[in-house]
This record gives sequence, structure tokens and C-alpha cells, in this order.
Amino acid sequence: MTGKIHRDSPVPLYEQLKLIIRDQILEGNMPPGSLLPSEQSYCETHAVSRITVTRALDDLEREGFIKRIQGKGSLITYPKYQDTLKKISGFSRNIQDAGNYTQSKLLSVEPVIGSDTLAREFGLPPDREHRFIRFRRLRFVNDTPAVIMTNVVRESLGLKMQKFDLERASFYQLYEELMGAPVVRNDATLVPITATPEVAQMLQVRPGSPHFHFRGVSYIEGNVPVEVCIATFNGNMFQFSTSIYRLKSEPIQPE
Repeated sequence: MTGKIHRDSPVPLYEQLKLIIRDQILEGNMPPGSLLPSEQSYCETHAVSRITVTRALDDLEREGFIKRIQGKGSLITYPKYQDTLKKISGFSRNIQDAGNYTQSKLLSVEPVIGSDTLAREFGLPPDREHRFIRFRRLRFVNDTPAVIMTNVVRESLGLKMQKFDLERASFYQLYEELMGAPVVRNDATLVPITATPEVAQMLQVRPGSPHFHFRGVSYIEGNVPVEVCIATFNGNMFQFSTSIYRLKSEPIQPE
């Protein structure tokens, strides 16, 4: 979406304006904590009504990009939390290091028979039966639902973990205490998804809104898989980034 309203487009004017503002935020032109231009400014710049501007801003607020403050304006709130995907420290530690607090609600604890995929992730023969314990939690950041997180561990470890307060405990710390070695690596994939009605209800977002699906295998020292984590991160709250380097020995191939 360009920065211009197209009046011959079938896309409603408020939706076009919303996408223009959203793209400016995503491109970093308006950083978190800054104020959007006034509603009157948008009316004059794009020759639209106040109703159109109000509806666009209402949608942006529902999607987590801005927070409207009476008497002050619209404050940019995206992204609330950023992860550079460069260090192993656990969800709670990352959030606390950013000056926030976390809470967890334990949704379920259940034994499961591992699929072939799960067996391979744990380095186990896929043609045998393997038993696991699956923990499902809703993680909060500053009282806002942030992540639906499922942790799957071997049955022997999971039974020991159930003796602890799992709504307060750091799972990474439990692994280190119970396994005698720290988590040193995580191999993960991160893909965009849209919220199902169940996810939308749990994260208090709109069905169909964009979020991040994470699936990773954590390893303790000795290259031993200790957990598979499957999580849905609230797309209104998180941004993930990384750095990519070119090896000196690799020539650039012509396109």
C-alpha cells in the first residue's frame, strides 16, 4: 500500500488509510513511543472525513499498533517487545530484562504418546513407542495475554517437574536443576499464522489477526534434546529480528 488514497479502489477509504499508517509504523518511520499526527492532519493530508480517520485509528488500536490517549493523541506501541534471536535465556528472563514482568497460567498437564516427528526431534527411534508429558501454559506480560506455550518433555523429566509450582517456575531453570546441565542451544522455526477462534479468545485478539508460530527443540550440554516447545506469540506485541552474515569464502552468484 502506497502513501496515497485511491478513490477508485474497491478497498474502503478507512482500510486504505489504516494500511498507509500501519506500513509507516512497520517501516520504522514512526518509532514506538512517538505520537501519530493529529486526526485533523490526516483529514487534510488525505482529503477524508473525520469518521474515516477515526475508524482507521480504531482498527490500528485493536490490532496493537497504537494506543489512543484522551487529550494527548495516538501513541505508537508497536512493537512492544523485540527478540533478536541471539541468546538462550528463556522467555521470562528476556521479558524481565526489558523491564517488564511475567505471569503464567497452567492450562493443562497430560501424558502423550510421541509421534514420529516428536521422536525424531528428541533423537529417538521413530518405530518405537515413546512417552512424554505435555505442559500447556498461557504466558502474560504486564497482565496482557502474550504467548500460548506448549512444552513437551520426556516422561521421566515431566513427572519430576510436576512437584514444582509450574505457574511460577522457569522451565529452563528446572531443566538445569533436574538434568544437571544448562540449556545451551535451541533450533527453531518461526512462521506467520492467523488466529483461530480459540487462539483469538485466549490472546484477546481478533480472529484472523496475524501472529507468530514458533516450534523449537532445546538442548542441554552434551547436545541432548530436553524439550520441544510449540508457541503462538501475540503478533500485536512481539517483533523478531536477526543478523545475517556473508562468509568471506563465498562468492556472490550472478542473478
